[in-house]
Formats: sequence, structure tokens, C-alpha cells
Amino acid sequence: MNNDLMPRAIIHLDLDAFYCAVEEQHHPDLRGKPFAVGGKPSERGVVASCSYPARAVGVRSAMPMSRAMRLCPGLIIVPPHFERYRAASQQVMARLHALTPLVEQISIDEAFLDVTALPDPPATLARQLQATIHADLNLPCSLGLATNKLIAKIASDHGKSLARGGGPPNAITLVPPGTEAEFLAPLPVDRLWGVGPKTAARLHEMGITTIGALAQVPETELARRFGKNGEEMSRHARGLDDRPIVTEHETKSISQEITFSRDVTDPSRLRAVIHEQSESIAHQLQKETLEATTIKLKLRWPDFSTLSRQTTLSQPFSDAPLIAQTAWRLLEKVWQPGKPIRLLGVGVSGLGTHPHQLSLWQNSDPKPMTNLPPASQALLTLHIPHRVFTHPGPVTSLEQAAQERGQHPDQVIRSILFRLSEAEFLMVLMAGPAQIPWKALRKHVGSSRLTLASEDEVRAVTGTERGAVGPFGLPAPIRILVDASVLSQTEISLGSGVRGTTIILQVADMMRGLGEVEVVEFKE
Repeated sequence: MNNDLMPRAIIHLDLDAFYCAVEEQHHPDLRGKPFAVGGKPSERGVVASCSYPARAVGVRSAMPMSRAMRLCPGLIIVPPHFERYRAASQQVMARLHALTPLVEQISIDEAFLDVTALPDPPATLARQLQATIHADLNLPCSLGLATNKLIAKIASDHGKSLARGGGPPNAITLVPPGTEAEFLAPLPVDRLWGVGPKTAARLHEMGITTIGALAQVPETELARRFGKNGEEMSRHARGLDDRPIVTEHETKSISQEITFSRDVTDPSRLRAVIHEQSESIAHQLQKETLEATTIKLKLRWPDFSTLSRQTTLSQPFSDAPLIAQTAWRLLEKVWQPGKPIRLLGVGVSGLGTHPHQLSLWQNSDPKPMTNLPPASQALLTLHIPHRVFTHPGPVTSLEQAAQERGQHPDQVIRSILFRLSEAEFLMVLMAGPAQIPWKALRKHVGSSRLTLASEDEVRAVTGTERGAVGPFGLPAPIRILVDASVLSQTEISLGSGVRGTTIILQVADMMRGLGEVEVVEFKE
């Protein structure tokens, strides 16, 4: 049977109350008791995770610990042990990779799997996977099974929300092919990825409270009101999502892609973009003394369907003209002149330090690429793998930024500059929509006069404007604090030093690039 004609089978796995489950392994006496992992109330700590008996009385993650204690006076507070959680997460991911190589870990306790090509029925595989993780690691988990990542994620969340009984949900929620829109219809609009509180409020003002109601709104109307984000919302509300599983192997590649603000049909423009992307990729290869063996082309059409083509060459390479010429040949095979293109990307993989012979195309003294963002240039110097993403137009919300990058809002890391004194500044990296923990932050740095840096100070210290700031490529070293919640992510995006452009990389690579930085749990 031709797999291209089969509906995909995507599993989303979510470990239930993961931090608490790991703590129960080390302290079995905690089982069945109300407890929370987090900081002390006296230190303005927050709940990082809580057991199901604690949830039964209203305790929730991200809640101030002092409030949690008021809701549950007998609550046991357990300090977090992030090394334990990371080790347990690695054991879980090893079980997933034993089932299929098509695994995309999206956080410390969540992952997607593509089981389309496996011989056993997907529902059977989901049940077996859940049983294996419980038997081998004594960790509860919930799974969603559907034809795409969007529905699988919503399905697992929905299954957990319906669980009763005071213990881990251990839910498995199946959404058969063809029933995606029916499954989504009664759910509230904020269940969709990319629909945060502000967007949900605007939809409510339009009288739209359910995903089914959202699906009835013409895409042109949503695009008029919400821009590109509206087009994505329309597709998602109808259960459409063609994002592929991005494996760890695939992240060990170099790629450049751009979503055009207007669909492009001009071949000279397409050729120029391929040339520029190939130059950037070649520069990164040469800076890291790497060569590649495979060239990949990615296209997205106006209807949001995506096509990828790749070819593996007989000899390793690192020169821009070869990458550009090969990518253009791949384009010519699948593109009919005049057909609009929404997104265009070029990438290389099969990276390694292959025995190197200078190409006839290649200058023996490559010049720095001045068109690369400052953060990318700094990361190249540090030999940190990453990719550069350019937004197709203005970004007006965190939700829009996350959606266009193919991320959850928690994966968008904000780099916030604070002023300690007239000549002293510090930067704090925070995940997603988290609020600035003013009291805890001032206590940690020992200054009650800590304030946000002004626009002029941001430009003077970072060399760029607010909204484009990141921790790499700064004009001078600066003290950096990293909120511990950032470390719960796997892949993140950071400011690049250029507005509208972001750096996407692994958290572990970011920490390696930053070197000695302070990791602080200073939530309020």
C-alpha cells in the first residue's frame, strides 16, 4: 500500500504530573498525599507541579505556594530536583525511540510520535506504549492519537480533563480519521494552539466561543481581523495541520526558510532567495568546519500544503553555489512557473567533518556574512547549531510569534533588560507569557531599585531595539539570569538582534553557548 495515501497516525504523549510522579519514586510515602513541587511560601515560591489529591482541592501549577497552602493547609512542599526529572525524561524518550525513530520531544514531559508506517494498529501501539512506560518506569502518562499533531495534542489534553477518581488520568483519547472537525467543534476556542487570552477575548467579542463556531467564519474574515494568524486559526479550527514530526536527527541540520508576506511567483525573486539562503548555510558550514551530504528544498503553497524534496550528493560539500544550484534544480522539478509560493526553505543535513578538499567554487578565505543577524554570527563563532527564522510580516502578539515559528508560546523566550544602577544592567530570560517576578527578582539581586531599562538604554546596551533583544551577539558581556522554567523546554526561540527575525535552537545548546549563567527559580 502506498503510505502517501494513508492518513497519518500521530501520538501525543504527556506524562501525568511528571515532577510529582518522579518524586513519588524517591519518596513512596508521598503517594496518595497532597503535595506540591516548588518553592517555599516564605521565599514567594510557586507550584511547579502538584499531586492529584492536591488538585482535588483546587491547587494548580503556577499558583503562588502561599495560596496553595491556604487551599490545602496540610500540603507537603517538596523542593524541585531538576536533574532527576531530566534523567527520567531521557528514560521515557528512549522507550519512544525504541518504537519509532520519528519522535519529536517538545518539552521535558511531552513528545509526538509518528507511527503511520508501523505494522500494528495505532490504537494498539498507544496502549502498548502506555503499558511499557508504566511497567518499566512506573510513570503514568496520557496519550492522544489522531491524524496530525494539532488534534493529537488537543486529544491528550481533553482526555486528561475528563479523568475522574483523584489519581493520574492515564487516559488514551482516539480521534478517528475524518472526525477531526467534529471532535473539535464543542471545545472552547482557547484549546487551539496559538489562541491565547488576548485572541480568545477578541473572538468572544465576535460571539465566537467554540472551535466549531470559529470554523464557520470565512478564512478571509479571520485574515482581515487577525492577519496571518487568522489564516492559521481557520485551518486549525477545521482540524487541518500538516506539520511534520521534527526528529532530533533532523534538528542536527542547517536550514534557512522564509514565509513571504505576499505569495511569490517571480522566478528571479525565488532564485535570489535561494542564493541568499545558500550563502548563509555555506557560511555556517564553513565557520563550523563542517560539510554536508544532503540538500533539502521545502515549499509551502497558498493552501498551506507543504512539499519537501531532497537529494544526496556523491561527495560532501560546503560551498554556496553548489547548494543553490542543486536547490534550484529541486525547485524546477516540482514548481510550475506562475504557481504562487508562500514559503521557501533550503537546508542541508548529513553533517560531519568529512575529509575536505577545497571546492573550485569556494574561496579559501570566506568573508563574514554581514546579512546574518548578530546572534547568528555569535553562535557560529561558538559552534552552536541553530537556525534563523524570518517572520513574513509584523508580529503583534506572543501567540502569533509562536504559531508562525511552529512552537508553543512557552517556547518563545523573552530576553528582558533591567537597570540596576546608572552603569549596571542585567538580562533575564523568561519563558513565554510569564509575568515579571518583581519582588523575587529584586530580592535575588539585592536591589529594591531594579527597573526596566528604557528604550534608549536597551539600544545602548544591546545594540538593538526592544523586541529583538537576545542573549547572543551583544556588544559587551552582561550578567544573565535564566528562569528555571526555561529549562523545561527542549527547543526554544530567542531574539536575534534584528526585528522580525528569530533564532531557533535547543535549550541545551543555548546553555552551552551562554556558559556560566545563573539559573534561578524566582517566580511569584
